[in-house]
Amino acid sequence: MTISRKLFTNEELILTNLSVKNKSEIISSLGKKALALGCIKEEFISNVLNREEDYPTGLEMALPIAIPHIKEGCKKSFLSMASLKNPIAFKAMEDSDKDIMVELVFMFGITDPADQLEVLKKLVEVFQDKDTLEYFKKTLSSEKVLEKLLMLMGEYLDVGSKEVLL
Repeated sequence: MTISRKLFTNEELILTNLSVKNKSEIISSLGKKALALGCIKEEFISNVLNREEDYPTGLEMALPIAIPHIKEGCKKSFLSMASLKNPIAFKAMEDSDKDIMVELVFMFGITDPADQLEVLKKLVEVFQDKDTLEYFKKTLSSEKVLEKLLMLMGEYLDVGSKEVLL
């Protein structure tokens, strides 16, 4: 099964070796990029932060990741990503009392809620491979990360230019 609308992404939405203090800061950093590109309304960022409290998105994979996401406030479905200089705590998806020190954050917004499960399944499938996660963690070039994402998730992504979508 494929999704009804591809997720927009580009180099502007890929942040590498980012230094942040906590999950609020990383979600805000990724959100500001999506906002500048016209993918979201301003309230999207607070919506994601609020959702993260009730439905945490930290996952223990070969390299711990978080996948914050929401529909509310999303104008154009998108995928953004950040590799972190130092791990930060996200609550575990399967146990909200447990902290997971994540090294990669993949945030997406979705306009059609019917696509959410498919996108999550595809992301989890892609991120089963430790070498892939290590590549995302170590690669400092947004362009190279984007190329790898496109190779792994091609039919799910719409790679756009750096032009603002307003």
